Amino acid sequence: REEVEVSGRPGHPRAPCVADAHICKAPACKLWCASVRTKRSLTQKAEKMTPRLNRQQSSAADMTPEPSRFALCCMQPILNPERDNEFYELLGLDRGASSAQIKKAYRKISLQQHPDKLRQQGREVTAEDRARFVRTKEAYECLGDARRRKVYDHLGELGLKLTENPGTVGQDDVMRTMSHMTETTRCAILLVVLAFVGFFGVLFPVLLSTNVDGETDVPWAVVFLPVWVVDALLLVNHVGFVLEYFTHDHGGGDDDDDAPFREV
Repeated sequence: REEVEVSGRPGHPRAPCVADAHICKAPACKLWCASVRTKRSLTQKAEKMTPRLNRQQSSAADMTPEPSRFALCCMQPILNPERDNEFYELLGLDRGASSAQIKKAYRKISLQQHPDKLRQQGREVTAEDRARFVRTKEAYECLGDARRRKVYDHLGELGLKLTENPGTVGQDDVMRTMSHMTETTRCAILLVVLAFVGFFGVLFPVLLSTNVDGETDVPWAVVFLPVWVVDALLLVNHVGFVLEYFTHDHGGGDDDDDAPFREV
C-alpha cells in the first residue's frame, strides 16, 4: 500500500492517508486521495504511451526512402561540393568512425556539454551552450543512423534536409552551397540542361512530326532515342535500388536506450 501525503488543506496541514484503505476518514481527504490516484493513473498511462509513440515515429522515419547510390553520386558535386564534415568535427571523429566510436564520443561530449552537467559544476548555462549541445545531439542522431549517415556522407547536411524535409531548406542555403561548386560541375550541369532541351524540345518533336507526315524516313529507333536514354537512366537507378536492398543488412537497429541526455 502506498502512502499519500496531503498537504495544504484546511484542518489537515499534513494528513497522511493510505489510498486503498482510507485510514483518514475526513471527506476532504478522501476526495483528495481519489484525485491523486486518478492523476497518478493518467501519468502512468502517458509514460507507457511515450515509448510506443516514439517507436511509431521512428518506424515512420525509417520508411522514408533513401536516394539510390546512382542518385547520390550524381548529386554529390552539386549539394556537397566541399565535403561537409561538420557533424564529424562536432564529435571529434573522422569519416571512418564505427558506430561504437560514435556512441562513445557522444557520451563523452554529453558529460561535458549537457546544460545539467554545467549547472552541477556551478556554471551559468548560456544560449550558446544550449545551441552547441543541440547541434552535437543533431550530429549524433544523424551519424548514429546508418541510413542518414550514408546520405550525409554523400550529400552533406543540405542534401539530408532535402531528402527528409525539403520545407526546412532555405533559398539562401541552396544558393550558398551552389556558389561553392567547381567550374567542372557547373559546365556539366549546363551541358545536361542543353542536351535535355535539345533532345526533348527540338530533336524529338521535329523528327516525330516529320516521320508521321512522311516527309522524312528516319528509323523510329532513332526518333525515340531520347526517350530510351531517359528509360535507361531510370533502369540503372531502379537496379541500384534492388541491389542495395539485397546487400543491405535488414536486421534490427541498435538500441538507442544507452544514448545519454536526450533533452536539454
